[in-house]
Amino acid sequence: MSIFNYESKLMQTLMHIADLAILNILYVICCIPIFTMGAAQAGLYAGTRVLSDPEDDRSPAKTFFKGFINGFGKITLAWGALGLVLLAVAFFGYWAILNGSPLWPVGIALAIVAWFQAMIPPLHCWFECTPKQLIGNCWRFCLAHPLRSLGAAALLWFPFVMFMSQWSFYFMALGMLWLTLYYSIATMFSVSLLKKPMNNLAKRVATPAEEETVPEPAEEVAPDEE
Repeated sequence: MSIFNYESKLMQTLMHIADLAILNILYVICCIPIFTMGAAQAGLYAGTRVLSDPEDDRSPAKTFFKGFINGFGKITLAWGALGLVLLAVAFFGYWAILNGSPLWPVGIALAIVAWFQAMIPPLHCWFECTPKQLIGNCWRFCLAHPLRSLGAAALLWFPFVMFMSQWSFYFMALGMLWLTLYYSIATMFSVSLLKKPMNNLAKRVATPAEEETVPEPAEEVAPDEE
């Protein structure tokens, strides 16, 4: 088989990389209004879940837009609520700088809120929840699976932390990486980290609803003897 054949490993790998790049670019574009970042993350999780499943033949780009649209209302509210908390904590950090107070409590608070906020899009991707349920479930999931959720949150927020630190020069130097591949690849790893606990939780949630009570056969009543 020629290496340039559609079914060859090389071509499949190149197509996979192209899909990752398309998803990443769509994600970056959809994040530009800022308030749509949560919905864009939901779309990215939906698209990368398709790519990570070899048996799923849906279009990753179409799945991205479907996830983005479905999560626009709910995730924007939940993600925005935690975003306001982040802004409030950042304000206290600014106040601490002006007054010479230690910044480590503010840093810990920022990290915790960002940790929980990062779990809203994947929870929406796996489950149908109201904004209130999304916020409540993300706290429970993070506390139940701290290492996996921390890993996924770290992958998401790493570029932002790099930009805000003394490594901002390297962030700018890697600009093309952020624009073309980083977020989609990072989300692929996040899907791998979260897949097992999310699927287990989905089974526990779905089992009571899916179980159907099979009615017992009615007892046969013999006709009255004349």
